[in-house]
Formats: sequence, structure tokens, C-alpha cells
Amino acid sequence: MTGDASWEVQQAVYAALSADSALQALIGAPARIYDDAPADAAFPFVTIGQARATDWHGADGGVEHDIRLYAWSRYAGRKEVKQIISAVYDIVHEGSFSVAGHRLVNSRFVFADIFRRQDGDTYQGVMRYRIVTEPSA
Repeated sequence: MTGDASWEVQQAVYAALSADSALQALIGAPARIYDDAPADAAFPFVTIGQARATDWHGADGGVEHDIRLYAWSRYAGRKEVKQIISAVYDIVHEGSFSVAGHRLVNSRFVFADIFRRQDGDTYQGVMRYRIVTEPSA
């Protein structure tokens, strides 16, 4: 697979999320967005989770990225997680962020799930996005 932009996509998504004032209003400024959250991370926050890259046959060197983003909250109920998911959607779905060395073909929302963690205090939202890139000319 040539032109894999996995790291560049993660950096671009991180930068877009970190710069958004609506998301910052929900998770703090500077935005609490982690690749690997520290054990003592203040709630709420967002983490960048699993990622998969596969060849996209729509263009030479194109890559389809399947990424997961997670919203974490200790708010009593699902409201805060739903607000974070909505703010992330507004940034990433059909986003216009820049991916270094690559052209962003499209960025689409696939699904979101929300559930209570076993500790009984934490809610987690799982978001999946499909992002397609191709090498810059």
C-alpha cells in the first residue's frame, strides 16, 4: 500500500479537534484530546482509538482510513457524551482539514454508540469515521 497517510490523518484530525472552540467549551481549553489518556486525566475528554488503513481503489495510491474516536464523561447521564459526539461530528464529518502530503478525498461519519462503563460512573461514546486520502500531485 503506497501513500499510507495513517499518521498524517491522525495528526490532522487531532489538530482539527484541538482547534475547535465548540469542542473546547465541552472538554476544556486546551482541548483534552489524547492518543493514550493519562491515568489521572480530567473528565470529560476525547481519545483517538483504533485505526485501520486499506487500499482505496478509487485512485492510484488512495487509502481508506477507518478511525475510532472516543468520548469519555463522568456526567450523570449521557447528555455530555452526546454533546461531545455532536461537536466531533461537526468537525470530522465532511471535514475540510488538511492532511500533510495528501489530498483529503472525503471524511464520513459511520456510526456512534454510547454506553456506561462497568465502573458505573463513566460513560463512553464510540465514534467511527471513514476518511479517504490520496497522495498529493
